[in-house]
Amino acid sequence: MGGVMSGFQPQFTITNRMTQAITRIERARGFLEAAQLSADWVREVGEQALIREAHHTTHIEGTRLTLDQAERLWKGEAVPEADPDDARELLNYRTAFEFVSECLDSGLPAPPPHNGEFCIYVLKCSDGSFYIGQSENFPKRLAEHRAKKVVWTAPRLPVEPIHWEVFDSREAAVKREKELKTGFGRKWLKREYERGGLAGSSRQAGDPITEGMIREIHRKLVEGVRGGSAAPGEYRRIQNYVANSGTGQVIYTPPTAVEVPVMMSELVKWLNADLDIHPVLVSGIAQFQLVHIHPFLDGNGRASRLLSTLCLYKAGYDFKRLFTISEYYDRDRPTFYKSIQSVRDNGMDMTGWLDYFVTGLETQMVEVHERSEQVIRRDVLVKQHGLNERQGMALGYLLQHGKLTIQDFEALCPTVNRRSLQRDLKGMLDKNLIVEVGAGATDPTRHYTLAEL
Repeated sequence: MGGVMSGFQPQFTITNRMTQAITRIERARGFLEAAQLSADWVREVGEQALIREAHHTTHIEGTRLTLDQAERLWKGEAVPEADPDDARELLNYRTAFEFVSECLDSGLPAPPPHNGEFCIYVLKCSDGSFYIGQSENFPKRLAEHRAKKVVWTAPRLPVEPIHWEVFDSREAAVKREKELKTGFGRKWLKREYERGGLAGSSRQAGDPITEGMIREIHRKLVEGVRGGSAAPGEYRRIQNYVANSGTGQVIYTPPTAVEVPVMMSELVKWLNADLDIHPVLVSGIAQFQLVHIHPFLDGNGRASRLLSTLCLYKAGYDFKRLFTISEYYDRDRPTFYKSIQSVRDNGMDMTGWLDYFVTGLETQMVEVHERSEQVIRRDVLVKQHGLNERQGMALGYLLQHGKLTIQDFEALCPTVNRRSLQRDLKGMLDKNLIVEVGAGATDPTRHYTLAEL
């Protein structure tokens, strides 16, 4: 599986479950790329997702923070009842995630390619068509287009460069050029151009994944925690074990310390190769293999999940950073551990683990997709019916939860008196947006639901 000669060659079989899950993941990805979502909403939900990911990825490893405590710590509030090491692990995750974001440099458009860089470029022509090409000297090639030296664009001047991607080899640039010239590629370009998503982006998404990067992720995750016994950023020099937290029984003996540097080198080489494997599967394989190698004294699980996230983001699968896959693992930890162990029980065949991994990501992406559709629907209804900000909040709550009580509404708008909120609800009743359920004002079960729209 894969087009790279390396000491590391993951074994797995593509199943119908994987294919179906990846299809739904791709559908959600396409929707999120094209959706006109409020930047404020994306920012708010993205921050919530990051908090939940930090909470759940550390909770899996034994921290005892509640989600409420995690949220308070994240906001810089004092949480005196929290274990200091638990609090530090949570905040360390944020530091490590920020490091990953810096490595990706995903928030910034790439500068225009210069002489000597292999790139593909897209020009918008005067007739509205797109010209897709590749070059090792973009400034010179653009000048040739504008000087009518390129047959296809000569009658379509002026041309405007609207997108470019830089690669580390001509072969990679040519491959991407062919992708963009397919029907799917041209549809993607048109969609991204119409939504303002093109400005010259880096296909490389930052530097290659290196051992140094993984070690730095680990250092930031465990630094200053539990007496510094985890040797932050250093490969272990002794044998370690994975034991049952309840019984103390050893359930997994990782490779020897001598093997760790070799296995890590092979993993990184594999990750940076030109793989003929879907990026979602690459991410799942990376997560398992780091856990399998267990290169650090502690923090291997957290590091592996963040490496998996890095692989997804690097391949362009960031989904606006609205998902939290560790939440899926934390909901049913026995199944999570069983899926990892299944690889070892089946002669290092990763099929069972990858089935579980893609199902988890699929579950998260379906949830994100549904929430995004709810937001779009809310925004349309707010505009259509001229609702105020508080009514928009009530509508969003109803779309997400299915019902709303006056107490729920008060929690959403804590600085607004009940009488004003009741007027807001009456306005929505008058517009036939919601219906009242209950026997009257004194009925403790009285609530509101969405009308049939």
